[in-house]
Amino acid sequence: LAAIEQCVFVDKTLTLSQIKEALINNFEGMEDVRKTLLAAPKYGNNDDRADKYAVWYVDFLSGEFNKYKTKDGGGIYTIMAANVSNIYAGSFIGATPDGRKAGEPLSDAASPTYGRDKKGATSTVLSLVKPDYTKVASGTVVNQKFSPSAFLPERRKKLQQLFRVYFEKGGHEVQINATSRKVLQD
Repeated sequence: LAAIEQCVFVDKTLTLSQIKEALINNFEGMEDVRKTLLAAPKYGNNDDRADKYAVWYVDFLSGEFNKYKTKDGGGIYTIMAANVSNIYAGSFIGATPDGRKAGEPLSDAASPTYGRDKKGATSTVLSLVKPDYTKVASGTVVNQKFSPSAFLPERRKKLQQLFRVYFEKGGHEVQINATSRKVLQD
């Protein structure tokens, strides 16, 4: 990475020094840099330019942890699960090059970062199944939110098909939340 001098995002080129300065300053006075970073391809939209990093991450961690054993000779297992630690961890981690500001939550386990999956549930599922989670011995967690209307009788079949594709393509587990803003406010 240190050898890369420029990064091309959509129609704009940024230097690593610009990105570094923006991160150090939590994008204050550099909203144009943040806007460019936010517009770059993101995991969860079935875009190989972004999804390849999720694949790399799983492969890298698996390769690294497979090198080691516990004191009694057992394996060291990785897991893609955050439960709610992504919120806590995000509270003290600085800004990140995906456009996330300091203190904001990190992505939730293997799920796309909140609000970054913009092309619908099918594209999200197709991104989720690209990493080989058989390399993550303790599995993965995916959290997906749907409006209650997704569970109406006339729409359930589509939802079933979506998750059938997810599991047929290697998905391990999904947790579904379905509630409305009004219910949560009440």
